[in-house]
Amino acid sequence: MSQALTPGLVAAHSHRLEDLTEVAVSLMKNHPLSPLEEETLLVQSNGIAQWLKIELAKATGIASMLNVTLPARFVWKAYRTVLGSDIPKTSPFDKDRLSWRIMNKLPELIQSDEETFKTLSHYLGETIDQRKLFQLSERIADLFDQYQNYRADWLDAWTNGRSSLGDDQVEVDQKNVWQPVLWKALVEDIGIQHYWTNRAKLHRNFVEKCRSLTTRPEGLPARVVVFGISSIPQQTLEVLDALKGFTQIVLCVNNPCKHYWANIVDGKEALKAALKDANRRHQLKEGEAEDVHDDELHLHAHPLLASWGKQGRDYIHLLDLYDETAAKQESFENLKFELFDEIEPQNMLQQVQNDILHLRPVAETRELWQTPSRDDNSVSFHICHSIQREVEVLHDQLLAAFAKDDTLRPRDIMVMVPDVDAYAPHVGAVFGRFHYGDKRRIPYTLADLGQRHQQPLLMALEMLLTIEESRVTQADVLGLLGVPAIQKRFGLNQNELVELNHWINEAGARWGLASEHREQFGMPSEEKTNSWWFALERMLLGYASGEPETAEQERWLSVEPYHEVAGLSAGAAGKLGALIEALNQWWFTAVSHYSLTDWALHAESLLEAFFAPADDEDLLLLSKVQGELTHLLEVAAESGFNSEVQLNIFKESWLSRVDQPNLNQRFLMGSVNFATLMPMRAIPFKHIYILGMDDLAYPRRQANMDFDLMQNRYRPGDRSRREDDRYLFLEALLSAREKLSISWVGRSAQDNSEWPPSVLVSQLRDHLAQGWCVDSKDKNAFLASLTTEHKLQPFNPEYFSKDSGFFSYAREWYEKDEQSTTQKNAEAPTPWQPEDNQKLALSMQDLVRFMREPAEPFFTKRLRTYFRTEDYETHDSENFSLDGLESWQYRTALLNIAFDELKNKLTTSICAEYSDLSSLQDVFSRQLGVFQREGKLGVKPFSSTLEEAIVAGVEKTVKEMSLCVSMLKEVLPDIDYRIAEGDVVLEAKVSNLFLTHHDRVAQLCVSASKGKIKHQFEPYIRHLMANAAMQKKTGGVATVALFQEESGGEVTRKEFDPISADLAQTRLRELLREYQASLSHPVAVVGEYAVQWLDDYYQAISGELSEGRKKLPVFEPQDAQEEAWLRLQKTLQDVENSDSFIQEFPYTYRVNTNFEDMAEEPEFERLKQHIYAPMVRSMKEQLPICELPEAKGEDS
Repeated sequence: MSQALTPGLVAAHSHRLEDLTEVAVSLMKNHPLSPLEEETLLVQSNGIAQWLKIELAKATGIASMLNVTLPARFVWKAYRTVLGSDIPKTSPFDKDRLSWRIMNKLPELIQSDEETFKTLSHYLGETIDQRKLFQLSERIADLFDQYQNYRADWLDAWTNGRSSLGDDQVEVDQKNVWQPVLWKALVEDIGIQHYWTNRAKLHRNFVEKCRSLTTRPEGLPARVVVFGISSIPQQTLEVLDALKGFTQIVLCVNNPCKHYWANIVDGKEALKAALKDANRRHQLKEGEAEDVHDDELHLHAHPLLASWGKQGRDYIHLLDLYDETAAKQESFENLKFELFDEIEPQNMLQQVQNDILHLRPVAETRELWQTPSRDDNSVSFHICHSIQREVEVLHDQLLAAFAKDDTLRPRDIMVMVPDVDAYAPHVGAVFGRFHYGDKRRIPYTLADLGQRHQQPLLMALEMLLTIEESRVTQADVLGLLGVPAIQKRFGLNQNELVELNHWINEAGARWGLASEHREQFGMPSEEKTNSWWFALERMLLGYASGEPETAEQERWLSVEPYHEVAGLSAGAAGKLGALIEALNQWWFTAVSHYSLTDWALHAESLLEAFFAPADDEDLLLLSKVQGELTHLLEVAAESGFNSEVQLNIFKESWLSRVDQPNLNQRFLMGSVNFATLMPMRAIPFKHIYILGMDDLAYPRRQANMDFDLMQNRYRPGDRSRREDDRYLFLEALLSAREKLSISWVGRSAQDNSEWPPSVLVSQLRDHLAQGWCVDSKDKNAFLASLTTEHKLQPFNPEYFSKDSGFFSYAREWYEKDEQSTTQKNAEAPTPWQPEDNQKLALSMQDLVRFMREPAEPFFTKRLRTYFRTEDYETHDSENFSLDGLESWQYRTALLNIAFDELKNKLTTSICAEYSDLSSLQDVFSRQLGVFQREGKLGVKPFSSTLEEAIVAGVEKTVKEMSLCVSMLKEVLPDIDYRIAEGDVVLEAKVSNLFLTHHDRVAQLCVSASKGKIKHQFEPYIRHLMANAAMQKKTGGVATVALFQEESGGEVTRKEFDPISADLAQTRLRELLREYQASLSHPVAVVGEYAVQWLDDYYQAISGELSEGRKKLPVFEPQDAQEEAWLRLQKTLQDVENSDSFIQEFPYTYRVNTNFEDMAEEPEFERLKQHIYAPMVRSMKEQLPICELPEAKGEDS
């Protein structure tokens, strides 16, 4: 049954939050409220709120009828309850309303009183920059909001026309005299009759009214519990004090020290003056003087409390002004208000906490505690090379902690970082890579993440709201297409998105919606090449026209159709068109200026046009976004702001509120909690890990505004970001129950140079060394015993060595390290069997890739794994230069056209005509025109330079090709060739066969490649197929291959001697057998290196080998082999583990990472002799086609 509550303001102090929870539980049990009456709990963060609810539920069985709220919300509700409903729910002096009013008023004041506002006028410029004005107005509004909380007397003086700093009786300096003028103008603009609704005036009226009341007004709670708050503005304390006449106010204060400690912290004189009439709650430590000189602090005070405790000191000792615990304690039966019960310290961490509790100086610490044992890892430090390594080390530390303590659970662990947004991707990469079933999986929760830059829907909305200054690149639109809410709005599915990714790139969309949009970025008014409309025209014309019968039918109004858009999948192009049209319409709106009301209407249309919720999360997010839009309209209306603004100002004022924290954010979800270091988040956990304690990262730096008049006029209770961070670090130290681990990036990943930790970490380390290391000479060794300097990479061998002192649970790296020694003893893979008893059909390119990298078929054909598949790369600008691949593609296209043209003229032309290339210029011009209309060459005049480079890159090859064709008299028809061996079959077309004037058959292969070894495998395979396909009709087929450097260098010519059909088939069958064998067991051989060895060997025995410019003598066969091995080993050492090698030969790398051993593999010798040696022996150079030799029946 409920009892009458004793009104008054009492405070319970404890150094443990758990004990304060017992106070709250005892209150609710022993002094319950009336049925259906809510308990009012004031907290400062969602973390404390959720922790308190969980603890109350544990203690009472249920946590219900709780009104958990923030102090500021409670205070405003109390104002309205006591002073009447005439007080609006919101004040015109609130920060967000005040900023718009300042933005509206400031230009007028600058114009009328330029002398007073000259500093602001200079910043804003002669023609006021609207964005600067908006940002400045927000800063001023924030400052005035601080004044209302902490300097109400200043604002009163300014309202009354004085330029003094209130009770301080100090005049505002000339540089900042604009502040009193602006404040008075704002008050007049709002209306003097509404001035009483500003927080300072309202506060005074509230206090006076409460003092006159004898009964509690309806709507005010019977009891208010303030829990776990480490700092409250004095105004809020005054509100609680005013309510104590008819409401029971209970403050649960987390006090790190049981003694009076205000006299050991900087600023004690100001505090003493502010509290001159206060009754001190806590007494001095026995033997401690009332006034301690700064030079003697180390003799009386705990150094960490003295250095970090300023903020908590102000709050705790401001309570002495209002605390009635001594007078009211008898009304609270069985309730203790001093809860400093001690627990016998079991480790160094608890000893540090005990020292702070008893205010022990270092000298007492040294006398009391012994040097910790080697097993004491309650405080540890970790130095890493990067954020990624910090998180990897953390994961290993957590796994080790779970293995050591069976009772430890993920919910018992808190990980704090200065900025969780910076750590989130690394946490996801390390903790998120383990799936259910893996014992290394640790459940985790990321709190405090900013939705604005994490949620795809909000990121898309932000992109749309910056469209007036955006180029709308390929990446931008593909980013929009990746948002589920946009996919649903435009009816896109995943298959269509895959198609669109390819179509967008190939159709030439790079940036710019249309020519009008591109014009604002300096492009010619009619230039639409590579715009989105350009690409859409190509897609739609390609679909509408179908496959053309003639080249003339392909173009319509200079649009080159893109023919891949066809069939049922073509609907995706229409959906893309709808998106681009919606973007274009929105862009026309976005480049104009509107009032906030009009912008809100346009924004509602924007949300409707682009987003349809794909799931419940999207639905909630859109609801929140629309709610903030409604709030913005209300703010604009109440502030009287009706001027037109730019879109970027509207965007910032709208979306900035979406990220504002609230008490509903998820926290304490039963997982390892990752959170930003925030005030009032010092919840007790068994293990606390603090990451990112770099020198420049913490305490976090906050740039003070030059015009902040509070920064040089300190008063007790003032907030400071740096003091917040210092006290938060102290709270974290005191909240760890069993272990505190601190890490930072203390080494450079580039040169391993040392980087210092945060000054707070250095102070903690110094204190530990002074207090727990008896011999001052061993301090460095003592700190080293607490510190682990980690290696740069997680795969460093020391992590897998038993005696190194390091450890890692990343067994993948251990397995990788052991792979080279175990793979020889590994069981052979199961022999490959064809599917459905059907032979595996191979193309010519399959054999080419096999010769280049014999390990590839095992992965691509058997495992269906493709390591060379690259992520889709976006292209956000038109071509101003060509990369190697593009240049090769365009030169290949010209060479193929020239080759076809020359073949067409072969039967009607004479040799002389082939030396004149003028007839090919028209053909080239037409093809280059196609490239231009496809958007592949960018815009003029840059495209002309690229065209010249492409033509120059093929001229010499075309001349050489023309010379070869001039020696031929007839084009032979293509031959369909098929050959089977075992369970594989090669099916290919043999083409480019000619009959020479000597009635011999030749094959001509032309390539835009450079003629390296890897480029010679294809003409060799073609050579074998041609000779095998001709069977015994001719004297064999000679193959001529032409290569040319990209820059238009000299043409490289390689030739393969004719061989008999039987020999060609034998070599092809050998190739197919080896191909089939590779499907059962991957082979760690690289074709280029096998050919290199053979080249070096043949040159050595023929006397053609050289060292630099010096030609070497002829080698004996055995010596030639050794020389070839030495040269190959040097090559392998140079490329081992290089990124270029891994990228070029990814399949071989998966089979064997130790390339130096590759040459010793038995497969290397077998493939070298059976596959690569015949190719090397059959190659000749610069043999005229008219002198082609007869076919050979066997290898020479």
